[in-house]
Amino acid sequence: MSIHRHQAWRDSEGIHYWRADAGPRPPNMRGPAELLWEFDAATVEEAMCIHFLRLGWHPYHPNGNPSSCPDCGSVYYPEGSGQCWKCGRNESNT
Repeated sequence: MSIHRHQAWRDSEGIHYWRADAGPRPPNMRGPAELLWEFDAATVEEAMCIHFLRLGWHPYHPNGNPSSCPDCGSVYYPEGSGQCWKCGRNESNT
């Protein structure tokens, strides 16, 4: 399983979601920026659920329907990120 660091930043344009291991902060930010929070998540779906909760938004609904991972049987979203939180399967890499 691969865990990634995720962040939310605020600048003069609003709030930006960012996967921190992709770089130090989102590109194209306007003016001074403030790091609001950061957290670890195993999948995009997990990260977006946390991000939506912290913003006080409606619950996040992943793309597609949940399915059983063909490698380990855990729930994952093959039409969404294709990432399995338990075994690390990644549809984009298979």
